[in-house]
Amino acid sequence: MKISLHIISLLLIIFSCKSGTETGDPACGHDVQCALGRAQSVCDQNTMVWLSDMLTKAEEDRISKTHKGNYIGMISLIRYKGQPVVYTNFALGSGGIAFYLFDCNGNPVSCEADDEAGKIPGLAMAKENVIYTSLIE
Repeated sequence: MKISLHIISLLLIIFSCKSGTETGDPACGHDVQCALGRAQSVCDQNTMVWLSDMLTKAEEDRISKTHKGNYIGMISLIRYKGQPVVYTNFALGSGGIAFYLFDCNGNPVSCEADDEAGKIPGLAMAKENVIYTSLIE
């Protein structure tokens, strides 16, 4: 009887917990225009066609897997070596690269193996830095 009570209590706790998406929701969620606007503001640019294309593909992938999951993940705005950069953990057909960095013009940014580079994933996952994610519903 005591064991059954413990098991029932444990099950109630497990199934009553929320998924935790509230704490990870970025300000823009799936809103492509909101994400693009935030990036344009940080980068001080009127247009970012390359990012708009990436966000559009991400939405297509989120809804119907149009791009076979290569655009599933998140996009963040962080600073690397004093400059604003766009971070994404989209696969982009790489087959195993953990993340990509782009400057505000869409050019790839090389990430050096130093202490600052090791902090990039943590910075990118901070709620205030995420501008788009396809990982929440």
